[in-house]
Amino acid sequence: TPLMYAVRYSETPEIVTLLIEAGADVNAKSMHRGTTLLMITDNPEIIKLLKAAGAR
Repeated sequence: TPLMYAVRYSETPEIVTLLIEAGADVNAKSMHRGTTLLMITDNPEIIKLLKAAGAR
């Protein structure tokens, strides 16, 4: 999903925020059953955004 791509490759929390505000599913699963939280690198700001939006 666009959110998964942004979480994995972007260092910009603002992009993640925009996608969440636009209705991106923070709990969508990839074809390998991974979620956005599993795809995150080591950006604590993005982790906080995802968790605040209900990511599991």
